[in-house]
Amino acid sequence: MEQYRELVCQAANGSTHLVALKDAAGAYWAANPAFCDIVGRTEAEILGRTDRDLFPTGLAALYIRHDYTTLLARKPHRELEPSPDAQSQAWLDVTRLPLYNNAGAYVGILYTGIPTTDSSREVQSTADEPIPVAVQSDLPDNSPSANSKDELATLLQIGLAITSGLTMNRVLQSILDECQKILPVRTLYVAIYDADANTYTIPLFWDQGAYRALQTIPMDSPSLTATVIRGGRTLYVGDLQDPATARAFPSIKVADAPMRTFVGAPLVMRGEVIGVLSIQHIEPHAFSADQLRLIETIATQAAVAVDNARLHEAVQQELAERKQAEAMLRTVNAQLQATIAQTEQLAAVAQAASQAKGEFLANMSHEIRTPLNAVIGMTSLLLDTKLTVEQQGFAETIRSSGDALLSVINDILDLSKIESGKIEIERPPFALLDSIEETVDMFTVAAQEKNLRLVAMIEPDVPETITGDRTRLRQILVNLISNAIKFTEHGEVIVKVQVNRAAVPTLPEENQVQGQANQGQIQLEFGVRDTGIGIPAARMDRLFKSFSQVDSSTTRRYGGTRLGLVISRRLAELMGGRMWVQSTPGAGSEFSFTIQAERMSETPWSSPDERFGGLCMLVIDDHAPSRDALRHLATRWNITVDAYGSVMAAFLNNRAEPVDYDIALVNARALELDSNENLALLDKLLSEGRVPLLLLTDRILAYSGAAAVMATITQPLKRAALRTAIQEVRTDLRPVDSDLAVPAKTSGGIDATMGARLPLRILIAEDNPVNQRVALQVLKRLGYAAEVANTGAECVEIAQNRYFDLILMDLHMPDMDGIEATEQLRMQLHGRLQPVIVAMTAAATREDEAACLAAGMDSVITKPVRIEKLVETLAKVAMRK
Repeated sequence: MEQYRELVCQAANGSTHLVALKDAAGAYWAANPAFCDIVGRTEAEILGRTDRDLFPTGLAALYIRHDYTTLLARKPHRELEPSPDAQSQAWLDVTRLPLYNNAGAYVGILYTGIPTTDSSREVQSTADEPIPVAVQSDLPDNSPSANSKDELATLLQIGLAITSGLTMNRVLQSILDECQKILPVRTLYVAIYDADANTYTIPLFWDQGAYRALQTIPMDSPSLTATVIRGGRTLYVGDLQDPATARAFPSIKVADAPMRTFVGAPLVMRGEVIGVLSIQHIEPHAFSADQLRLIETIATQAAVAVDNARLHEAVQQELAERKQAEAMLRTVNAQLQATIAQTEQLAAVAQAASQAKGEFLANMSHEIRTPLNAVIGMTSLLLDTKLTVEQQGFAETIRSSGDALLSVINDILDLSKIESGKIEIERPPFALLDSIEETVDMFTVAAQEKNLRLVAMIEPDVPETITGDRTRLRQILVNLISNAIKFTEHGEVIVKVQVNRAAVPTLPEENQVQGQANQGQIQLEFGVRDTGIGIPAARMDRLFKSFSQVDSSTTRRYGGTRLGLVISRRLAELMGGRMWVQSTPGAGSEFSFTIQAERMSETPWSSPDERFGGLCMLVIDDHAPSRDALRHLATRWNITVDAYGSVMAAFLNNRAEPVDYDIALVNARALELDSNENLALLDKLLSEGRVPLLLLTDRILAYSGAAAVMATITQPLKRAALRTAIQEVRTDLRPVDSDLAVPAKTSGGIDATMGARLPLRILIAEDNPVNQRVALQVLKRLGYAAEVANTGAECVEIAQNRYFDLILMDLHMPDMDGIEATEQLRMQLHGRLQPVIVAMTAAATREDEAACLAAGMDSVITKPVRIEKLVETLAKVAMRK
């Protein structure tokens, strides 16, 4: 055993693999540093001890059982064993080699182990497999022992060299070099089997003192190597030229081979053949039984070597690919960083450009609004004086032109806010149906001037009140209705509103009201249909582009900024919806959009009205959409409606099936006022005046028929007007609620007594002489005398010396602007002397308004100043006083 111990110490001390030597009693004789490290003891603590002394009972019993299996088999034995290191999750791929002396007596076990983390690997045990030999009678009986010192040293060197993670060729050369030292060799090689391709290759073929490579060989080629791979057992042919060999392998031409002895031992890993170790000699019967067992032992170790070499090469290939990928990733990352830097630079440039554009637009808005304030203000004052008809027409033209210019400015500012993401959608509750009616009513005159039918068709299930941005919704409707009337010469413009019950609306998170439940969320669909010029399909893509129109000639003919649709679509998207269009050239267009909103609790307007329940109404209107709109409205109030397109149709149907009507609503257009026959038929239908008649008319037509008209309603029809008219002609019904009554129209004139009724001391801080004059004249007409400060500093000085109830503060003034002047006043004046400060400025952005309020101003009036807004502000200040 001493000579074996010397071999272990010489060959295994520098190895990372575990090597140990046990004697016949199971005591350790030698252990390399790797074995000592994993056991956790020094070599002195290990030598002379057994597994029972070193390891837990269960682990020691397992190791001893494997030793005993190796002893019985008298050949190498491989097992996958748990590591003795309790802290490690690793396993050991262990090979045990039994050792015998020259007399054939068992003297101990050589132990080698390879750490692995794969506990699922299948390790083929060779303990119970006898050496298969092709021609058994060829084995000599008096061959020397296979356990000499030289053979053991060779096996140890192979075990260490071939498991050291070398490349495939270096591993194979190590195997073949060691085989030449201890075996009679004339030709030898290791064949590597590729199961996927069903071929084998011989990377190194040693013959006559030189190595060379052989080409890939298909498995279906007749060869002894292929026979070993298919059989998975060691093949020994003592004499290739023996007739018995030819009979055993008829498909292989071996009689003319220069070699006489062939040995092929399979390389087996996890139960699969991965190659063959083949040794050949020119002499017959060149190998003894011990040498064959030695070849099998070498093949067992070579299998691990080849498998490790494959793994090593795969790892190296993966590492190379990973390095290449990392290099590419570094390159891509560098390019990405450069792109990000460039993008950030471009974003900074774009942000600066956007900021510059915003500042430019705000400045231009201010510069345009300042003179426009004088134009509109002076025109309002002019219209309040005594003018001839011609002069009043001139003044109204100036006023309408100023309003048009203001609309252009507002469109450009809205587009700028949308593009910069600064526009915000509000979601307070508001009366939806009132808002729709008021918006449609704005276009009554424009529609009547072109003799167009303008109808609002609201489905019965549309809620009365919702949460949403009333201003932005009205802005969209105004844009669409305005375009529809503009591009329609004959026919109708229909505004439709319905609940889209197929949609399940989900508001954008930023537009949701905190704390509000979403159970009442609905999607509303709006449509504006006209019978105008239509849009060619090839030019649809221009509709929603800024400053673009379907045809440049339409700009010259109809005018406009060409921004309305762009702004409207973005507003719809901000309110959780979308916008689309359907059109037929020459037949008209329909623009539709959706918004998401929350249905509020119902009001008496939208619930069935018990006072009107059971009434039967006759409706005669030659316009089908108007009849549908009336029917929807009547449905809300539980009124039964019989609707006809002409007096004749209603008369004939009533004669066939008589109906006693409670009330009649007739459109004056359907009467054909020049037809006495129609008027006579209507008198009969209304029982010679006993059925109350409501006449629906406009500025163009007037009724002069025989039937008594109880009430006249102007178009477009509004709910409040119809409800009041029904109450007027049906005295048996309870009076309408005061909060639902139609509000009285207020005079548009200037109240010259306001200053006497609500006296105020007013200071105007304004540097523009024209705007000073406008403000002074408007206040004078209202009965107020005001003082003027030309700069912010002058405003502060005057206000420190005299008390004012109200300061109308411009923002842009020399020396000291309105913001700084306000801050100075708030700091210097005592609480009881603090005036109400209202910004009166052409700066119309939300940021400007926020800056005013932050400085201490009470509110903001945007120029051009509307007299109505100024009157409202003065009244609030007087009430506060």
